[in-house]
Amino acid sequence: MSLLEVKNLFITDTRTNKIIVKNLSFKLKHDSCLGIVGESGSGKTMSVKGMLGITDPWFLVSGKVIFNGINILEIKKEAIRKVRGRYISLILQDASSAFDPLYTLGAQMKETLCENLEISKKEATLLSLEKLKKLNIKEPKQVLKKYPHQLSGGMLQRCMVAITVALKPDVIIADEPTTALDAISQSRMVSTFQSLREQLNLSIIFISHDLGVIQQLAQDILVMREGEKIEEGNIDKIFYYPEENYTKQLVLARRQLSCSFKKAVRGASFYD
Repeated sequence: MSLLEVKNLFITDTRTNKIIVKNLSFKLKHDSCLGIVGESGSGKTMSVKGMLGITDPWFLVSGKVIFNGINILEIKKEAIRKVRGRYISLILQDASSAFDPLYTLGAQMKETLCENLEISKKEATLLSLEKLKKLNIKEPKQVLKKYPHQLSGGMLQRCMVAITVALKPDVIIADEPTTALDAISQSRMVSTFQSLREQLNLSIIFISHDLGVIQQLAQDILVMREGEKIEEGNIDKIFYYPEENYTKQLVLARRQLSCSFKKAVRGASFYD
């Protein structure tokens, strides 16, 4: 049985009557990672925003998003906010946009945890420190005192993950969380998500245009283009036996990049 099921999702821009996402359906299994891939503008981010009810007001969302037997597109705004905060958590691509620049990380983490878990500020502080430590963040007490602009993109991403882990959601939706990071931070972030799924038995929807990242994390893959699902299947099917030309091109491009990188590394010299 699926933990989350999307059925016939349509998202229309009412200003232009353009269909942004067309008839999208997929299932997310318990304790698994679904990778959603596609080029920029393929509708990946818009799809998850529509699922969670956080699109701009001029977008019309229809279809079904079944979570724990309930179509969350039909429940009231206040109720869906509780679902978003407590049971389905979204990690954004640009971590800096997720935090208010006027408040410290500690103040924002405490507010989020107090509101969603109904705990005291003291308990929220202790929980924040615990989760930051689990993510191998050094001097977590100092981190809580800092403002967003005082931390790197990678550090802010890990703080977002710490908040998410503290909420103990059933589903994490990660919207290209590695895109703006350097290679080292990207590798750490991928390892973090691998550990989270294994340790917490949660389900993840991981959105990316990087097939290499998806290959490390996902068990199932959904390929999107121009707002539509092009192909879906388990990781072996998509990487080794793709059926659609667009998927074949994505996989081929990834292999060519990998080969070029390996050749460059082999040919590099420390004395260049």
